[in-house]
Amino acid sequence: MIEPLLTVKEAATHLRIKPSTIRRWIFDRSIEVVHIGRAVRIPTRVVEEIIRDGTRKAISL
Repeated sequence: MIEPLLTVKEAATHLRIKPSTIRRWIFDRSIEVVHIGRAVRIPTRVVEEIIRDGTRKAISL
């Protein structure tokens, strides 16, 4: 099955960050991307991994 792909703007919206941050990650090769001609797309799996890896459990006091 083919994985859904997001534009830079869509990925930024999902993560609630600026598109320039996504572009910097792409330039730094910090995230996986798919090139379709000149277009750059981010697999939804990558966005989900960013959210999952950034999630921390609360500490009970």
